[in-house]
Amino acid sequence: MKYKLIVNLIIMCFCALPIAVNAESPNKEELLSRWEQLQKTSSELKSFNKVDEDTYSVSFNNIPFEGDIDLININIEEITYETTLPISYMGIIEIKLPKALKELEESYGHSFYRWQEGTYFYYNHKTNTWLTGKEYSKLSSNIYQTLEPTKLTKLMEQYAGELVVGLVLLFIMMMLIQLTFLWRIKAKLNKVKEH
Repeated sequence: MKYKLIVNLIIMCFCALPIAVNAESPNKEELLSRWEQLQKTSSELKSFNKVDEDTYSVSFNNIPFEGDIDLININIEEITYETTLPISYMGIIEIKLPKALKELEESYGHSFYRWQEGTYFYYNHKTNTWLTGKEYSKLSSNIYQTLEPTKLTKLMEQYAGELVVGLVLLFIMMMLIQLTFLWRIKAKLNKVKEH
């Protein structure tokens, strides 16, 4: 009976494992949907419309271009380094720019940077959502500010050497006081023995 219970528990754990793994890994459709949402609300774009499966019609506010761009790849990479942030994947939307738009890229560098910044995403596994670069920076800033050392910790770090020297001197003084006290007791005991 005990063995059946243990075997059943092991089987249940293995059945639940694929569900847990799937819940954590994002898919390309979610990332594409998030990118499309961001493009529709982008302050850099006048208009953004889906023409077909991988083609989008765009016009910019600051860049004199109106035409089509092509989606060539959606890349999702697992973040393998250890981090305090709840970020487990990075997503990149890769776009092929037409020649006319590429020629404007250097002249309108800042506008291009702000628009292309919206092609990088970070997957928050706690909320199961894709974050934009700005949202990622805000989350990162909030988390690292809470990890910032307190004023007491900063003071202790700043004066660590002085603190160690002070503690060593305090220890030596306490030992000298104890030795002096013991020496007086021994001297009194010796006087008592002499009488």
